[in-house]
Amino acid sequence: MAQGAAMAIEDGAMLARCFKEVGVNNHELAFALYEANRAERASKVQRISHDNTWLRTNEDPSWCFGYDVFSEPLVEPKARAAA
Repeated sequence: MAQGAAMAIEDGAMLARCFKEVGVNNHELAFALYEANRAERASKVQRISHDNTWLRTNEDPSWCFGYDVFSEPLVEPKARAAA
């Protein structure tokens, strides 16, 4: 699917959105929010790209190319266990 550069751009946009949401000084919460909102999508793109390395199936790309990082609702990060 050749989505590496697109994922990097989405990562940057989501990180900027997370800092805007929680404030530029709240790094821990911003990165937790970022991880909660990027891990599933980035893993899905990677998995589908890997599974379709030889382009043997016709994957409908609308789920990938129709994604708007700024219009997706943010998912709250899970609470961390006490250390």
